[in-house]
Order: sequence, then C-alpha cells, then structure tokens
Amino acid sequence: MTQSIHEVFRELQLAPRELPAPPPPPPVPAAWRPGWGRRVSEARPEWITQLPAVHALAPWGRASFARIFKIMPTHPDSARLDAALVDWGKRSGLFDNATDAELAEIRMGHVAYYAAPLTSSPVLWLIGTFGMWLFGVDDYIVEPGLPLSDLKRACDDVIRGGQTSRPLAPGSRYFLELRREMIALGGGELLPQLADAVQHLFLANEKEQRYIKDDILPGLADYLRLRTGIVSIQVFVQVQRCERGLLPPHRYLCDRLQWLSDLSSLLSGLLNDIIGFRRDIETNFPMNIIAVLALEFRVDLATAYVMSINLIEAIKHSFDALVEDVCAHPGPYPEAAAQARAISVWPDAWYTWHQTTPRYLHDQAVAPPEVAVPDYQDWRSGPLLRALASRGNRDAPTQSTAELFGWLPMSNRATGSTAVRADSAAPAVPAVPVKLVPNPATPPNFPSSIPVRWEPYRNWARTVTVDGVWVCEPRDTAEVVSLVNWARVQGFRIRASAGRHNFTPLTVTDGADANRVLLVDTRKHLTGLRMVSRDPAAVQVGTGGTIEALLTFLENQGYGLATAPVTGDLTLGGLLATGAHGNSVDVPGQVSPLGHNHGLFSNLVISFTAIVWDETRGQYVARTFDRSHPDSAAFLVHLGRAFLTEVTLRVGSNQILRCVSDVNLLATEIFGPASVPSAQRFASMVQRAGRVDVLWFPYHDRTWVKTWTSASGPSGARPTMTPYNYPFTDNVPAPISDLVTRVMNGAPELAPMLSAQQHENIVRGLAATVSADLIGPSKNVLLWERTSILRHTTNGYAICTRRADLQRVVHEFAEFYRRRLHDYQQQGRYPINGGLHVRATSMDSAAGLELPDARPPALSSIAPYSGRSDWDVAVWLGVFTLPGTPYANPFYREIEEFLFTHYRPPYAMARPEWSKGWAFTDDGPCSDQSVLTDTIPRTFGDSWSWAKSRLMAYDPHRVFSNDFLDSFL
Repeated sequence: MTQSIHEVFRELQLAPRELPAPPPPPPVPAAWRPGWGRRVSEARPEWITQLPAVHALAPWGRASFARIFKIMPTHPDSARLDAALVDWGKRSGLFDNATDAELAEIRMGHVAYYAAPLTSSPVLWLIGTFGMWLFGVDDYIVEPGLPLSDLKRACDDVIRGGQTSRPLAPGSRYFLELRREMIALGGGELLPQLADAVQHLFLANEKEQRYIKDDILPGLADYLRLRTGIVSIQVFVQVQRCERGLLPPHRYLCDRLQWLSDLSSLLSGLLNDIIGFRRDIETNFPMNIIAVLALEFRVDLATAYVMSINLIEAIKHSFDALVEDVCAHPGPYPEAAAQARAISVWPDAWYTWHQTTPRYLHDQAVAPPEVAVPDYQDWRSGPLLRALASRGNRDAPTQSTAELFGWLPMSNRATGSTAVRADSAAPAVPAVPVKLVPNPATPPNFPSSIPVRWEPYRNWARTVTVDGVWVCEPRDTAEVVSLVNWARVQGFRIRASAGRHNFTPLTVTDGADANRVLLVDTRKHLTGLRMVSRDPAAVQVGTGGTIEALLTFLENQGYGLATAPVTGDLTLGGLLATGAHGNSVDVPGQVSPLGHNHGLFSNLVISFTAIVWDETRGQYVARTFDRSHPDSAAFLVHLGRAFLTEVTLRVGSNQILRCVSDVNLLATEIFGPASVPSAQRFASMVQRAGRVDVLWFPYHDRTWVKTWTSASGPSGARPTMTPYNYPFTDNVPAPISDLVTRVMNGAPELAPMLSAQQHENIVRGLAATVSADLIGPSKNVLLWERTSILRHTTNGYAICTRRADLQRVVHEFAEFYRRRLHDYQQQGRYPINGGLHVRATSMDSAAGLELPDARPPALSSIAPYSGRSDWDVAVWLGVFTLPGTPYANPFYREIEEFLFTHYRPPYAMARPEWSKGWAFTDDGPCSDQSVLTDTIPRTFGDSWSWAKSRLMAYDPHRVFSNDFLDSFL
C-alpha cells in the first residue's frame, strides 16, 4: 500500500479529532465476491441474494448513526403544521394520485420544526411547502422518468420574473406562491439565488434520469455530486434566510457557507440512501450509495454498507469542523456564524425525520440472519479508507483519493485549524483488508506482452466522464497492430488517448459503459523524434510526443515552425486528429520559407503511418501513406476515426520572433466597422504582423492583444530562452479564485467583476514579469499557456472568408456578441465569465509543401470550399466560461445559430473547431442532431461524404469509433 490512512486524510483535509469508538460491526461472509459488470440489471440478482447480510448490519448501522447524529425534540405545533401541509398538498395538484395516508407520511411540518424550531410561522410554512413540492416532483415526475425540460424552464421564469410564456403546471405554479410570500417577507433579493438552486436541482434530476435510462450507476465522485444537487438543502437554506438574524438577503453565501450547504445536502441524501436501501435494491432502480460503493470498489453489499457508514461519518466530521470554524471566524459579516449554526441543524433534522416517519418503516428488516464483519477501531480505519488508500498506486483500478474527493470543499482555507497536522499519528490499519479486484474481468485473450489497467476517464474540460475504462501503453507500431486485430475479434473499440485536452466526446462518450473500450495511451512509448532530411527539412515524430518536445528537438537542430498551438503538452496525435492550429496569416510582401505553413498543423504532414484494414490479409496492418496518395487527405484530420502511429512533417529554419502585448486597446476599436479605417482594427494588425491574438473580456471593452513579428536588428524587448513567460495565467491569484468561487456558488452577477479582475491580473502580471515585450527563438514565444490554467469550457469555430472581408466578419460577430450579452445581463443572467478569443490563420493549402498531387486535409475547418478560391483567411472564435455556468449552453446555441445562418457563401462560412464545443443545445455540446447530420456536413460539401467513405474503407469494422462517431462520421 503506497499511502497510509493518515496520508489519505491529509489529501481529504479531514481532521481526525477524537471520536467515541463505534460499536463493533458483525463480520461479512468471506465467500461473497462480486461477479457482475456495471449494468444494474446484471448486478441486481446478485444483490438481492446479499440483502439479508445487509439487514444483519442494520443494528450496527443504527447504533453508528445514533453516535454521529442527534435526535431533535418534537415541537408541539408540528402535528398542526403537518395537517395544514397535507391539506395544501391536496389543493396544490402535485399529489393527484396520493392517498391521505401517503401525504401524512411525509410529515414536512415535523421536518420544518426539527430544522428551525425558533423560526417564525410564515418562514416555517415556506420551508414546509417547498418540502412538499420536492417530494411531489420526485415521486410523481422524476422517478417515473417524465421529462423535466419544460418544468425546469417554467420554474426558472416564474422565480426570476413572476411569469412565464410556458404552460403553468402545478410544479411551476407553486413558485408563484413562494415568490409572492418571499417578497412579502423581505426576501425578494434572494430570488436569483433561489432560482439558481432550483435549476441545480433540476439538472441533477435530469442526470439521474439519464443514468436510470442507461441502466448504469455513476461512479462514486459523480454520485456524491448528484446527491448534493438532488436533495438541495440549498433551497431550504435560502428560504430560511427570510428570517431575521441570518445572513441578509442581499448577501450571497460565502464559499464556506456554500460548502456547508452542499455537505448538508450530501449528508441528508446519504442518510436517505441507508434508510431506504431495501426498497431501492428490491423494487426501485438502486440509485443508492451502497450500490455505488459496491460497484466502485468491487465488493459485496454488506461491505459496501459498512463503507457507506464510514463515508457519512467522514463527511459529518468535516461538516462539524467547518461549522466550528465559521462560528469562530465569521469574517466580515457577523451573521455568518448564525447562518452556519442554522445550516448545521439540517442533517440532524433529516436524521430525526428518518427515525420517526412511517414512510420508511417497511424498509426495516425482520429477524435478520447473523453474519460477521472484520472489526476495526473507528471510521478512520474502516474498509472505505483502506480502499481509498490503495488508490495511490498507479495500477489501482480507479482514480486517486484526491481526484475522487477533490470536488468536496475541504481545503485548508475552508477548514482553518481543522486540517490534519503533519505530526499526527495515523490510525491503525485494519487486519483484514478489503479485496479490490478489477471490474470487469481482464479483457478476454488480451495480448499477454502488453500490460493493461482499469481506470476512470475524464477529459480536461470535465465535460466527459467515464467511471472506468481499460488502458494500455503499446511500445511500438507492431503492438498497436496487435491490439487492433485483437479488438476486432473481441468486439472492442480502440480509442487513442493521451492528454485528454478536449471538450467533446470524440474519444469516449460521457457516462458510457466502457467495458468494451480500450484506450491506447501513446505518451509513454510512441514518442520518437528524428530528422529524416535537411534539404528540404523534414522530421519524423511519434504521435504520442508533445508539441513542446517537437519544438525543443527542432530548435536544437536549427529548425522550427511558423505557428503552433499555444499549449505545449498537447500530443501530436491529438493535434492531427482534431485539426489544431496556431495564429498566422501570410503577410503581403513577405515570402514564407519552405516549411513555414500558416494553416493547420495537419497541413505540415508529408507522410504518415496508419493502422488500416487489409482485405487481402483479412486483418489490420500498418501502412505508410505519402501526402501524394489520393486518400491521404482523409487521414490528416480524422476526428478519431483512424489511428496514426507516426508522421513525417515538413519544417523550416528556426526564426527569432518578437511578441508584444498591448492591454490598452479597446474592443470597440479592434472590432470596429471596416468602413472606418484604423491602424488598431483587427484586420489592420493582421495585415501588418500576420500573427495576432486577441482576448476580449466580457462586459467590458478591455482586451489583451499579442502580436508576433520576425525580429531583425536590436530591439528593447526582453530576451527569453524558455517558453511559458506568463506565469500569472497559470497561477490563479486569491482575488480571482475567490471571485470564481462566488460566481459559481450563487453570485453570477459578479461575472463583470471577475472579468475586470482577470484583465487587471494580466496588466499587473505583464509588468511584474517584464513580459510585455519578448524576443527569442520561436518556441519560447509561441508556447505561452499550460494546461494548469483556470479550467474553462468553450465553443470554437472558424469563419472562412476573403482577406478583404476580415474586418467585416469580426465586427459583425462582435456586435452580435455584445448585444446578446447585454440582453442576458438585463435578465439577470451571466452565461459568460471568461474571455472571447479571436485569432486568424491562412486557409489550408498544400502548395507550400512542393509535393505533387498533395491535397489539404479534407475535414480541416479551413479547407478550401468548392467555388470559393478567393477565400484565403479564416477567423477563429472561442468563447470561454467556467464549467457549469448557468445559461451558458443556451448562449452557446444562440452563437452557433448566428454563425451558421449569418456567414453564408459567397461572403463567408462558419465551420466547427473540432477540439472545442459545437452542435449545442440547452443540454450541452454535440447534441443538436440537425447540426450534426445536416449543417456541419453541408459546410464541407462533397469532401464530407468523400472523407467519410474513405475512413470507412480503411476501418470497415469501425474499431476506431464510438457511439457518438457512429452517428456522426
């Protein structure tokens, strides 16, 4: 075991304060071992047989809960409030199919008094009615799988504006009443925060419905997020703030109070899971922490039950410590301490309710059998922490503890003195470990010479998450061929995967069952670099190598590239698959040397080795294609429908470049109308420098403009011998970090402040690092961004046009973008909190390669369009926002609709930037079937169907594909 329990707790930032020892649990039968896959329907029969052993643990579980939580006293008015709420429930229309007895079982009057016994009657009524609404929506809409989209939008409209154009169902009509009463109580300023919390609840419920439909359970980390959203103590907290003495309505919950609210939701939801596990396993879909832990750690239900108690106690321990910290150090608002104490009661209130409501009495086991489990001292040495500790090993089947729990708000800053001391003694390790085995079994007949492991998958943007997938690292092309032929026989898919720096499901699809998917990680072995010629210059590279490694190698050989993607740890295979680019346009009067291409990185390829189907041999083989081969254009941007192991690139002599930053130019001037000439127009700067990068911060006219030019003669620039000269973009300072937290935790209206702060950080950073004017070898000024930057999600498009129309293109988009942001802002919505990134490149052309019959990449975003030979430049647009920002997806959808409808031939045309987000609906990217199947293919003309057919011919078994690509390409 590579980590001690103490080290695991240091990662979790949970304080091991002294706790009473729990009662020793009975032992788990050693003979039980899991043998199911991830499908719930496959696991349920095995789980049913294990339920008696879980029932046997119930007395131990109840004793543990009695030590963790406390029973709240019953208020004498609880029954009266219960009766009033039952009557309200009958009139509300939410419970048309419920009997009086079923409504009486809810007992929300008791919950309200347990949680807020000293609160005034009007606020207690609001708490009670929302609780009734929550049960009604969950029981009669969410669980039956009814669609939530219209209800979600109607509720949001009503809470924010008091009206909606959508039909008013009982579920949304309720918020007219809630809104009116909150305003009457002086809580009108809470409505935006309440609306955000309700939207979060709906989003979590929609995700739960998708899991149920797909017959799968989420991984542990995703399940904890899901439970936090579904229980939504956050809404109760906001309603309760109508009471005097708590945080005033015009204040937003600080990060610590928000974290308390989330942890309170999580504890309450997990309590519900433990109490109701029998019904979940036997009759419902087992969206339950016990089932999730059983699959996550490949253990039986009895062990998972013990783990779940461990988990609840660990979270409650951190929760209590955080409450103490806020009360001791409330910060600038003294009411924060009272607010923390109010939130702290909710887990105990729900625990008391679970112990007294008739709703769960039938879930209790009768005369359970006797079984036994390994003894342990307390929760810190229980099976859950033992299992988490094992995850420090690279070969462990799932992600590390820090990855798993990193989303939980348990940082040192949050918990203050509650963090684990470095000199604390670690709890004792239990004598009987939990046996962790891969799930599913090792792939059948897998090549014995190639190690394989099971691990979770997450892309950089966190928009695609898969609980577990097989991963291997072949040593050479021959082993890749062996893997591909094995996959064809066994019915597996092969997906090339390296840095995972993408925003779309081109590698794997979100939440997919990846039992029959093999990720081939190329970064360890397929990284060779060698010069194959010098006149003209060409370099052969493995597709697992990074762009930084390539540029470093070329620099040592005296060569370089005219342009490159700005992030150095992207792999060459990923750059080729998605058509990566830099920012470079031919400058009039300057002759570009051979090897200095100004289009896509893919357009530098002069030959490549791909794994393709050989009909004669009846198997996949490695085949080398020259750029002059008629089918080569289909492989150069293949979106994951091919597998390249090495490529040969045309390169040129290295250049000394100068990069000048300007933070004083206004967006109104840069993106002004073409009819009013100015040296500061975007098109004018491109005409002079060729390489221009503009970052425009929303809600302001502030920008960061960088221009690169070939250096000649002395200059006042600072020489640089290393890349990444803007460390202030990688290390987020505290003011920005705090604003990010507040924006994402219920204060979206602070987005303009965050935007201004980001620009100020750049201004100060450039001055502090003396990096506003840099000069050096091309690598050192072209690479300037690391993947450790503030994580955003983004859309991305290329607009192909004539150089003469370049300014018109950016001006029209800027006007639309500014107008829509303003419209959203007027509605109290702030979908964007990052920047708008604008760059330009030349259109792809193979002429500079001096190779006969070479064609540009067929699926390049900037490939020539039939009949428009005058289109010679492309504008690249990307709008960044923090993941999960409310209303971002609808905003992205509107941008996309504008681009595809406004920019039409012969003037211009928009295409997607493959590595970013596109085909947006309100649910996210790559989900608009009309855009996927019609709009995008039409922008490529005949090239789309041609490339699709050629890729299919070389991979007829679709080994290089996934569910998304099957319907798209």
